[in-house]
Amino acid sequence: MKKFALVGFVLVAILTFVAVGMAKTVSPDFNEVTIEKSQKITISEAKKIALKKVEGKVEEEFEMEDQSGKVTSYLFVIRTKDKKAMEVTVDSNTGEVLSVEEGIE
Repeated sequence: MKKFALVGFVLVAILTFVAVGMAKTVSPDFNEVTIEKSQKITISEAKKIALKKVEGKVEEEFEMEDQSGKVTSYLFVIRTKDKKAMEVTVDSNTGEVLSVEEGIE
């Protein structure tokens, strides 16, 4: 009788371990899926878009997030040939240039 109980316990433990392992491989991490869907444009792609709008050298780049931590846009500080600092904001979902402003020196 004790052998059957031990075998049953081991069998349940193995099945639980296998089921948990399968669940992790079948369903992706929720946070990764959320990030992929919320950001269609990478920061590299956004940088290329910003440099097409304002020629120069990117001195700084930032990810702008909403209160939930979702990246909504990218901000680039670009130094132009005439030494002006320009701030270009690119939407992280559409790639649209949202603003171009002269930055503070």
